[in-house]
Amino acid sequence: GASLLLSGSQNYGPGGGVLLSGGSGNNGYGNSGSLTIGSTTGTASGGSVNIAGASAANGGDTTILGGPKAGAGTDGNVLLATTRGNVGIGTTAPAVTLDVAGGIRAGSTSQVVTCDGTTEGQQRYNYTSHKMEYCNATTWVPLGAVPTTTRVLSANVCGGGNTGLATCPAGYLVTGCGYSLAIWGGGGSTNLETIYADTATRCTGFAGGAVNAGTCFKIQAICLQE
Repeated sequence: GASLLLSGSQNYGPGGGVLLSGGSGNNGYGNSGSLTIGSTTGTASGGSVNIAGASAANGGDTTILGGPKAGAGTDGNVLLATTRGNVGIGTTAPAVTLDVAGGIRAGSTSQVVTCDGTTEGQQRYNYTSHKMEYCNATTWVPLGAVPTTTRVLSANVCGGGNTGLATCPAGYLVTGCGYSLAIWGGGGSTNLETIYADTATRCTGFAGGAVNAGTCFKIQAICLQE
């Protein structure tokens, strides 16, 4: 196949390879379907890209910049992997999807701002509280934070077939339902006939006709932060 060589030597790339090298010698090449930059060792195999520094002791920086997307006003992705495989940083044998042999620095609160359903699960570092945070699809929550609980009461539910609702605030789920006596009118039953969570975030209660019309309750929802 055709080859392209840009080098100070007479190296060549067999089988459609491309070699871009400033070095000398006669054994560097890019194999079939590959691209080798800055190396004369021919380490890039079919379908791969090999970018080497100037030398093992003093390698040059490798920078890949995403170009602007036409008409979008934002830069394109630097690396988009659409097939299976692992990415290694500091290792040539990544064992998981992203394998980093070293520390990882997360974006700060000024860089990573949006928290909604499209960014759920992302993490950032808060330089004010000095804590890592994660997005739960609604708000930023410090890692290791103890979930808070709160109690929500409905309006009065009085006898005679009335129904009450107690709804947890956003970001909370129901962990228990109950009631409290608000007004004792005397006579009849003092219990609500039915109390249950009709959704994951709400409790409901029904005051049957056996309850004195002057006796009222408040439905109570115990809510736990997600």
